[in-house]
Amino acid sequence: EDQWKKENYKRSICNWQNSSNIELANQLLSHPNIRIISSMIKRRLFEDVGGFKEEYFGGEDMTFWFEVALCGNIGYIDEILFHRRIHDNNTVKKFKGPRLISYLKALDYLKSTYDCVDKSIYRQRYYSKCLTGFKYYLNKKKYILSVRYFMKLLFFFPDYLINNFFNVIFGNQQS
Repeated sequence: EDQWKKENYKRSICNWQNSSNIELANQLLSHPNIRIISSMIKRRLFEDVGGFKEEYFGGEDMTFWFEVALCGNIGYIDEILFHRRIHDNNTVKKFKGPRLISYLKALDYLKSTYDCVDKSIYRQRYYSKCLTGFKYYLNKKKYILSVRYFMKLLFFFPDYLINNFFNVIFGNQQS
């Protein structure tokens, strides 16, 4: 139930009606929260944005909704329209590793393609996914892959990583 509250909160903080297209696109980048199963879109708009960028498996929804927000209006119905079942065989859980890599590539695609990407949001999302990748592979005892994400963190976020080393490595435990 906490997960649903978090997702509903993310939807509630978007300014769906009073934002410019660029502002809404960046809000959706900051708080990805549209479930494709609960959305409808005109075919023409879908084709105008080029559909889903399937090469970004794990980030295809993010790039899609960012581009849709730039091109058209997005409406929001503040009602529960469906319930999603989460289990160990969900695509998100089953393919977490490959999805993390593609998500970072999707972020880089948006940053290199659109000048309007908010740099602080980009950095926050990039950091979050790198940290998730580091912890995920460390937990799986795949140390080389874990080091890959640690090096990204060290290269892109050295000040934060140094200041929060024990928290990043060990969670909330401090030595």
